Amino acid sequence: MRCPTGFSTWISASRHAAITDNKHLGALLKHIKAE
Repeated sequence: MRCPTGFSTWISASRHAAITDNKHLGALLKHIKAE
């Protein structure tokens, strides 16, 4: 069974989404602490 190209694309996309979510979460925590 060969690995479909869409699978690696999906993995990199979900990894990118997780990194973006972490940045948003960090910004949100800084905002909460600042208040």
